Formats: sequence, structure tokens, C-alpha cells
Amino acid sequence: MQQLFPTIGIIGGGQLGKMLLEQTMLWQDPTIVLDQDAHCSAAPYAHELIIGSITDENAIEVLAN
Repeated sequence: MQQLFPTIGIIGGGQLGKMLLEQTMLWQDPTIVLDQDAHCSAAPYAHELIIGSITDENAIEVLAN
């Protein structure tokens, strides 16, 4: 089955990512954040958190998939 809403992927879960996610809460789009810190600012707002470096090609590929 095709997903109705696109997934929003965010590289980096700092303050800017948190502010972006606060706005996406108004929409129904699922969100995924890539950050090396499980306790980053954006973590409580994301539907999913991928733990990894924002400069790691493999972690970015996981986010893209």
C-alpha cells in the first residue's frame, strides 16, 4: 500500500531541527531525524530517530531509504 503522506527526513537534530519538527506537528507527515545524540533537541518531536553521524554516508543512506 502506498503511503499517503511523504516522510520528512532531517539531517541533524539540533535546535533548528527541533523548530522545524515543531511546525511539522501541524501536518500528518511522518518525520525521521538523523543525529549522533539520542538526546538531541529534536528527538522528542520526531516519529523516528536514527543514531549516526551526519557525515556518515551509510547513515544518510539509511535515512534516505
